[in-house]
Amino acid sequence: MSVDDPRRGRQSTLADTLGFSQEDLESNRSGGLSADQRDRIIAKNNKNSRFAWIATALLLGIGLFGMSVEVIRSGDADGQALAVYAVVNVAIIAVVRATIGRVRMKMRRALEADVVGVVEGKIRVITVRGEKLMIRYFCVGAHRFQVQRHRDYITLKNLGVDGHEATAFVLTGRHELLSVELR
Repeated sequence: MSVDDPRRGRQSTLADTLGFSQEDLESNRSGGLSADQRDRIIAKNNKNSRFAWIATALLLGIGLFGMSVEVIRSGDADGQALAVYAVVNVAIIAVVRATIGRVRMKMRRALEADVVGVVEGKIRVITVRGEKLMIRYFCVGAHRFQVQRHRDYITLKNLGVDGHEATAFVLTGRHELLSVELR
């Protein structure tokens, strides 16, 4: 068994856990994105946009329900409450639409630029505790990348890569982790 075998095993586990392939890593080394990475970034952005619209629709539905209950309770159906509700809804929809548009434009610019940044340093897998939240990070050098799923954090923590030198490839403009290579 060669010395490289444990490193290859760790590299493979990193790829599986962080969601990149060998082809992604090769594209990133040459300074670009793979087609699969582009597709994943666009799909993730679309999913987040759908979630924002669903959350907005739920918020507006709850507001409509509350307003309806108040109109029925007070017997005041003169339309003033409806006008206020309509104005507030238009404002909320405008803010959500502007925010989603800004995020999509930022993503589009990052994809069009096709610039992959390089971050080098030691790996750390850490938890930052707030008042009520624990946020998990995979760090390379001074750069932190949030780990969403607890099982991925546990896998990374148990992998034994803390303190290892690595090169991380990030999508510039979005600070999004694309791939990691152990050195």
